[in-house]
Amino acid sequence: MNIPRFFIAAGFVRWWVRLYTLGLPSEDRHARREEIESDIWEQSEFGRIAGNPHKTTTLHICTRFILGIPMDVSWRLSGNGVERNAAMIGAQSARQGGGRALRFAFRSYVGIGTLSAAAVLVLMVGSWTVIRDQALVGDRVDTSAIGLSNLAPNPSVSDAPKIELSSVVPYMAVKARTRQGDTVTRLSDGRVLVVGDFSSLDDWNGAQVYNPNKDVWKSTAYLVDKRRWHSSTLLLDGRVLVTGGRERSGEVLHTVEVFDPIDNSWTSTSVMHYGRAFHGTALLNDGRVLAVGGFDNDLRTLASAEIYDPDTQTWTLIDDMSESRFFLSASVLHDGRVLVIGGSNNSTGPAATHKTAEIYDPVSDNWSQAGQLAANRTGHSSTVLKDGRVLVVGGGGLDSNLSLAEIYDPTINTWSPAGITTLARAGHSAALMSDGRVIVAGGWSDDGSANHVAEIYDPRVGTWFAMAVTP
Repeated sequence: MNIPRFFIAAGFVRWWVRLYTLGLPSEDRHARREEIESDIWEQSEFGRIAGNPHKTTTLHICTRFILGIPMDVSWRLSGNGVERNAAMIGAQSARQGGGRALRFAFRSYVGIGTLSAAAVLVLMVGSWTVIRDQALVGDRVDTSAIGLSNLAPNPSVSDAPKIELSSVVPYMAVKARTRQGDTVTRLSDGRVLVVGDFSSLDDWNGAQVYNPNKDVWKSTAYLVDKRRWHSSTLLLDGRVLVTGGRERSGEVLHTVEVFDPIDNSWTSTSVMHYGRAFHGTALLNDGRVLAVGGFDNDLRTLASAEIYDPDTQTWTLIDDMSESRFFLSASVLHDGRVLVIGGSNNSTGPAATHKTAEIYDPVSDNWSQAGQLAANRTGHSSTVLKDGRVLVVGGGGLDSNLSLAEIYDPTINTWSPAGITTLARAGHSAALMSDGRVIVAGGWSDDGSANHVAEIYDPRVGTWFAMAVTP
């Protein structure tokens, strides 16, 4: 059996991850392994797309592994005393286990020289390819070490390092190519469902599924109703619930339908109590779906909320929010509550855009206030970080789009600044990457460059990094 060498190299990297995470909590070890697995996958995919032989891919993985060792050790030693003690225990285990394996080699100058020459060769031959590919792949190599972190305050597309969105978060690349009003949902099997005005102005009831592994698009059956500015929610069973939206004639829909990715079909289900467009939805931990806000057929902004139960296919009204909102965001917190942020109403002046937030608790079935943001926002993004906090980016303010980002901490119910983005954008997308960072792309900005520049936020250091998006 001819096993590609990069599989062996990947196995060695996995062994190293298990070693230097000894003694850490299981969730921390799992998160670190996920990050490295993502890195290996990205590198193998890049090699496949570029047509690189297995030897080249192996060289890249080994070089990244060697360059990453100082960062791994630094990451481990930057923790508390317990982690440092665990690192020492892990190092001792490494000396005991690895020492026996390498003892023979270190008994002679020939063995030492061979190992040193091999390490130098890997670094010299592989480092330039790692640096060359880093701008395209966007993995965990420390970009500050190769001069990519000292960007101008407002870098141009040509000045910023390049990034291919599909190599970081596949559905982001799809989102960047869709039109306003479409929804993009990542299915359970890794494919991406696009619902809405995708192909032409005459095809509002079309939907397509994209397979990022094969780079293939496939049309689904037609939706029952033509719609845009709707909401799509992935259910626990892998189906997708599509609610409301606006028909081409301008009618706001209260109809709902479900997409089944197994047989590629759409099925109508119970209608909502209110027609909704520009509303928000969130999948509750028990599998039900919360729908909030939006505006109705008379363009009245809604404060109402209702819950869909996929088992009984019924909608149930719950208490209204404290304020009517559309073009809002709804995020499920780690404890199962739903944070609803910002949005607009149909009034004018400063009251038209909200700076408030509120939380729905499905256990107690009530709403509570979640403080005030520093800025009024609508059309923003909200992303739940791995530590449970929520990053809010962009959106339209009172007079223009916003560059100030904010973070909500549900444990103390407070908001705090999260830096300034290079672009002030609205209507964009944000996604949590496997390493805990957040990538923001698309939407619209005052200078029209939103679709050409992506930005990455690192919550560990609280900094933003701008990158140009490749076609």
